[in-house]
Amino acid sequence: MRSAFRVMLAGTVLMSWTVGCLKDIQAPAQTLEEADASAGGAAGTGAGGSRDAGGPAGASGGKVDGAPVSMGADSGALDAPADAPRGDTSPDRSPDPIVTATCGMGGQVCCPGNSCKSGGCCVSGRCFANGTACREDATCLSGSCGGCGAQTQPCCADRACTGVRTLCSPTTISCVACGVGGQPCCGGQFCEAGSICDGNQGIMGVGQCVPCGASTGPCCANQQCNAGACCFNNRCVANGGACGTAVSGGVCAMGGCSNCGSEGKRCCVGQDVGKPCGQVGTICAQVLGEQKCVTCGGLGDSCCAGRTCDAGTVCGSSGVCQTCGGPDQACCAGDQCTGGGCCLAGLCVGSGLSCGTGLGNCQAGNCKGCGGRDQPCCPTAASATRSACGAGTVCVAAKCVDCGVVGSACCAGRGCTEAGACCSAGNQCVMPGANCGGGLGICKETGKCGP
Repeated sequence: MRSAFRVMLAGTVLMSWTVGCLKDIQAPAQTLEEADASAGGAAGTGAGGSRDAGGPAGASGGKVDGAPVSMGADSGALDAPADAPRGDTSPDRSPDPIVTATCGMGGQVCCPGNSCKSGGCCVSGRCFANGTACREDATCLSGSCGGCGAQTQPCCADRACTGVRTLCSPTTISCVACGVGGQPCCGGQFCEAGSICDGNQGIMGVGQCVPCGASTGPCCANQQCNAGACCFNNRCVANGGACGTAVSGGVCAMGGCSNCGSEGKRCCVGQDVGKPCGQVGTICAQVLGEQKCVTCGGLGDSCCAGRTCDAGTVCGSSGVCQTCGGPDQACCAGDQCTGGGCCLAGLCVGSGLSCGTGLGNCQAGNCKGCGGRDQPCCPTAASATRSACGAGTVCVAAKCVDCGVVGSACCAGRGCTEAGACCSAGNQCVMPGANCGGGLGICKETGKCGP
């Protein structure tokens, strides 16, 4: 059976020499530290890969035995901040803790739970490698971005944390551990395997990770239970126990209720349209007026919960899994394209082909005619808007110009790289002692404007 691997496409940020086209990567791995250890092909082609959550929520989910399938208005898409993986975060769900090679590395989206590999920093949904710039004025050091964001440190701007499995506490405004049983839920209601987020416990508005999967306890992610128990009405029923009544669910037999929750049967109580059924690789859908469990995730199948699909496929606007990664196809999970292609505005440009007028050709995942000093700004992976530039430059009037030094434009995030320089109200870097304008005060030697 297919595993419902999930990865969200997160928001795009301007990165050091990131033009929205990431290079080919290794096959999926099982842990953050082993993400590059497995053998396999290019992204989107290896077995057991991640699922892509791109595209708008669709109302149609294909057909089952010739009958139309409706996934409903909400097929599990998450209305969440840019740094949270997409997916279904209702009380009976928790984002999949599986880590794949399409997240966690420098330049890739952060893995679930604010996680980046090998001490990297998660900033605005993207990973910055340990030892590289995480802001124009700060370097990532073991999950800390310029002295903030790591566990026990103050939260960064906008109450963000950058370390693995950290969350900004609304009471102390410092970063605390999250995601393990007894701890607060991480962003996107993420809890590690064996726990699920209970929004009625812990910090209000955050929730707490509680044990799941045991008989009589809450079901784990994807309606799963342990030791042959069955998920019915969001609680685990012991093997041999009753799934409601004989009519509603029948008897639990080694993880499956006899009358509901598996392919071709009606959805069990608690398995709403667009949400997972008890059988892995199935989803509850509306079929000819009935709520039934149908196969999901494979090429041509309905998308699984959270608009996820198997490796090498992506959830299309119609709610059906389609191929991805090839020229003129949708980008796969993690903004990936196969064969050295470039991901631009959600579509793959084949290696050696033009990225667009004045942008050069795609080579090894990058467009060679944009993003450098005095070159046109590049499109991003998510948008055709040309706004991405390489390190030390910023996009001004559709052109990449020097930034960060006195007399030049401020870099992304209103940063200046020259020692003591401040970003003025006019978005120009000024020297210490200069008036920052706009009521910001005078540029201090600390690089901050103030009274």
